[in-house]
Amino acid sequence: MRYLVLTLGIIGGLVAAALGMNWIGQYNDLQALMTRPDVAAVVEGGGMQSQIADAADLMRASYVLVVGLFLGIGGALMAVRHRGKVAAGLLLVAPAVAAVLAPKTLVASCLLVLGGVLALTIKPSAASATPASH
Repeated sequence: MRYLVLTLGIIGGLVAAALGMNWIGQYNDLQALMTRPDVAAVVEGGGMQSQIADAADLMRASYVLVVGLFLGIGGALMAVRHRGKVAAGLLLVAPAVAAVLAPKTLVASCLLVLGGVLALTIKPSAASATPASH
């Protein structure tokens, strides 16, 4: 199970970061397009303000997905070290925060969520389960 969580954490982090970077690039392209007067007039006249606001929320959530790469790798390494609860926390924090900002980001972070849920089933190793006596 540890190695499955390792794989899901690394691949999930890479997928989330790649899609996050793609969405950030698309938002930057949209902002560059919005500087054109003819496009800005169409957006203002067409009532597309809510779509622009949704794109801004998605862009903010995309930065969280990029951070999810590092949290995914950290969670994956914690899973290999028999630290299931810590691994689950690291794997689930980025998808949870990103989903609050823009729910559609769960598509990008579903592997991190799956890895986080599976990390909860990892049992601590025998050496770390018993406290050291002095």
